[in-house]
Amino acid sequence: IGTEDIKTVSAIISCKNPKEFAKKIEENYPQIKVLYVYDIIKAIAIETTAGELLETISPMEDVDIIDEDLEVHVMLNDSVPLIGIRPEAWNLGVEGEGVIVAVIDTGIDDNHPDLKGKVIAKKDFTVEKGTPMENVDGNGHGTHVASTIAGSGEASKGKYKGVAPKAKLISAKVLASNGSGTFSGVIAGIDWAVKQNVHVMNLSLGANVEGSCDG
Repeated sequence: IGTEDIKTVSAIISCKNPKEFAKKIEENYPQIKVLYVYDIIKAIAIETTAGELLETISPMEDVDIIDEDLEVHVMLNDSVPLIGIRPEAWNLGVEGEGVIVAVIDTGIDDNHPDLKGKVIAKKDFTVEKGTPMENVDGNGHGTHVASTIAGSGEASKGKYKGVAPKAKLISAKVLASNGSGTFSGVIAGIDWAVKQNVHVMNLSLGANVEGSCDG
């Protein structure tokens, strides 16, 4: 990836042994900050103001691929009727009881009437971490998605009920209040969610990816 005239460079490095490689980077390259060491994939995410160091790291035997840490952003969901959910399913007792859904998004407002008591775990993977916005949905998209999935319909007296109103939720906040985040943060959110033994994950986000890959 190009590093000329870039103040801060973020990258995802696929490597043979992520924990050992992260330790090597931290010990030998103080200009590089290790953001995440992943478990579900053999990779780490880094950030540096010395972009030229990527050219030094690239030929290392430990390294497989270095990818740019691209920006991701929210995408709108369809409503429950468009999904094709029928009241008949709810009448049969199919309401998501016992199911845990991970919402990988902008966070969840767990004080919303439709979502009270539903969020059983949450973690922040955005640049807002450590600020008053941590674990708060400053955008609204994640709360909208969570309500579409498991909203009780309390605020609308049952008119707007989610697909699985008896499901529980966990919130991985990977998009900040402006609706944007990074590939590395999204992967970290998924990595954490897997460890929470979720049954389903929802990612209503995307990125504009240009270019091609050879080989």
